[in-house]
Amino acid sequence: MARIQENRALRVITPLPENALLLRSMSCDEQLGFHGALTEFEATLVPWFWLLTRNFDCRIFQKKTVPDIVKESNHGR
Repeated sequence: MARIQENRALRVITPLPENALLLRSMSCDEQLGFHGALTEFEATLVPWFWLLTRNFDCRIFQKKTVPDIVKESNHGR
């Protein structure tokens, strides 16, 4: 769910320019309650690189071609 500041569905005040990527992924942590027709949620926003901590086998490939990455990724399987 990518949102940019210009057409954001979530209103967050930041010093970012209008075309900055504000949110790549968000999941609701907890539903806090109902207030008439509104529902209150609590969510935690984290940087994109935080997602790398959710997987124990992450690698970043720099200056390699796609075939080189595939060969290295499949090595030993």
